[in-house]
Amino acid sequence: MPAYRSLFSGFAQLAEEVGQASRANRELFEQLVSAEVGRVAARLGIVPATELHEARERLDEARSELAELRLDLEDLQVRLATLEATRNGGSGGPA
Repeated sequence: MPAYRSLFSGFAQLAEEVGQASRANRELFEQLVSAEVGRVAARLGIVPATELHEARERLDEARSELAELRLDLEDLQVRLATLEATRNGGSGGPA
């Protein structure tokens, strides 16, 4: 009976090692495939999703900043028009 237990223990250990090797190989294969896809995409001029996401975020930030600057410009235009009207109205009109 002890010989069977020893044999079973050996098979169990071997199965565990095979499982670990399989997981490690799968991870390496995924990395290789990902790298190759990246190289092919770069050759075709396709932008990686991460770069596209970053570009969209920068574009959104730029649009927000532009909207704020437009509001500031409108405010300054109103203030300038008010100052000009006050100056022209206070002197009896243009000279």
